[in-house]
Amino acid sequence: RDYSYLTVFLSYVWSFHLWLEGHPEVSFEDDQRVQRHLGPLLEAEPRLEGFFGGYRDRVTSEAADRATALVAHLEASEERYRALVDTAGDAIVSADADGRIISFNRAAEYMFGWRAADALGQPLTILMPERFHDDHEAGLRRYVETTEGKLVGSTIELAGSRREGGEFPLEISLAAWRSSGKQFFTGVLRDITERKRVEAELREATERFTGAFTNAAIGIALVSPDGRFLSVNDSLCSIVGYDRDDLIAKTFQDITHPEDLEADLELVGQVLAGEIETYDMEKRYFHADGHVVWILLSVSLVRDDQGEPVHFVAQIQDITARKQAEEELRSSEQRFRALASAAPVGIFEIDAAGDGVYVNERWCELAGRSAQDAYGKGWVDAVYPADRERVFASWSEVARRGDELALEYRFLRPNGVVVWVSGRAVAVLA
Repeated sequence: RDYSYLTVFLSYVWSFHLWLEGHPEVSFEDDQRVQRHLGPLLEAEPRLEGFFGGYRDRVTSEAADRATALVAHLEASEERYRALVDTAGDAIVSADADGRIISFNRAAEYMFGWRAADALGQPLTILMPERFHDDHEAGLRRYVETTEGKLVGSTIELAGSRREGGEFPLEISLAAWRSSGKQFFTGVLRDITERKRVEAELREATERFTGAFTNAAIGIALVSPDGRFLSVNDSLCSIVGYDRDDLIAKTFQDITHPEDLEADLELVGQVLAGEIETYDMEKRYFHADGHVVWILLSVSLVRDDQGEPVHFVAQIQDITARKQAEEELRSSEQRFRALASAAPVGIFEIDAAGDGVYVNERWCELAGRSAQDAYGKGWVDAVYPADRERVFASWSEVARRGDELALEYRFLRPNGVVVWVSGRAVAVLA
C-alpha cells in the first residue's frame, strides 16, 4: 500500500492541531486557512473525507467546550469584579465618552447621596458643583478627540456635590480605557473632609507654635538627639550672642561650660533611655564674645509614632543677673557675718514670723546661751519673763511701721543671773 498520502495528511492535521491549541476562539469549520490547505488534499484523496470529518467533529467539540469554559471564566471574573467594586471603601464611578454614568458602586451611593439606579445614565455633572460643569465638559470633549487631558492618569483634589446639597472635598484618581472601540472612564474617589480638617488643625497648630517659638521672650531651640541645633529663636540668639546661622552650625556641647557638660549629658541620656521625661538644670553657656552666661534650661523630648526620638525642645532663660545678685548677696552675707562676729555688741536677727535666724558670739555671751538654743523660738527664753510682753509689743510696732526702736530690757541666764541690756531694733523690709 502507498501510505505517502496519509503521512502528508497527518502532518497537516498535526500542524493545524497545534495552531488551534493556541487559538481556542477560532471555529474549525469557519477558518479559511484550514479549508484552503486541506481542500486540495481532500479532493486528491476522497478516502480521507471520513477520517477528516471525524477529526473535525472532535476538534469542533473541543473548541465548543473551550468556548463554554471561557464564557464561564469571564462570568466568574465579572462577578469577582462586581463584588470587589461594591465592597470597596472608596467610591468607584465609570462613565462613557458622553460623560454618562454607567457604573456606580455602594460607596458612591453613600458619598454622593444618589441611588445607583437613579445615577445610572445621568451626566457626571450631577456629582460636582455647577461652577465646574463647563470646564468638565470641555475637558471631556478634548480628551475624547485628542486623548490629551490633565486629569487622566493622575490623582488630584476636587470638590464634590451631594444630592441633597452641600459641597465636600474629594480626591480622585481617573483612568481612561477602551472596549469594542469605545472610550470609557473610571474614577476612584475618596471623601477627604476629615483629612482636610486635620490638615487645617495641624496648620493652625503649626502657625501658633511658630509664632510662639519666634516671638517668645525666652530662648527656645529644637535640638537633635546628638546635640545639633536644628532651629533657634531670636531670644536664644540674643542670650548667647550668635547669629542664627552660626548657632545652627554648632551643638549645645560646643557652647556649654565644661564643668556643666557631664551633668547635662547624663540627663540627656536618661531622657533618651526613657528613664525620665523632662529635666531642668542651671548651667553655663559661653557667649560668642567669650564671657559666661548663666541659664535655666528646661528640656523635653519629642518622639515619633514608633517611639523613636525626633528632637529635643529646649527652653532657655537667662539667669545671669539673678546669679550675680545671689553672688553679691552671698558676699554681703559673708561680710555681715564677719563683721557681726567681731562686733563687741550682741547682734541677733529674727524673721517676720518671729523665729530667730542668727545670733553672734557676743549675744550668746550676754544671754548665756548657745546659738543653737537661740534659733526658732528659743531666743524667747533669754528675755526676762516680766519684760517679754513689752519687748514683743514694741518689736511688733517697729515691724508694722518699718522704723527703728531703742529699748532697755533684761536677759535671764540659765544660771539665774539677770543682765540688763540696751537693745536697738531696725526693721528690714524685703
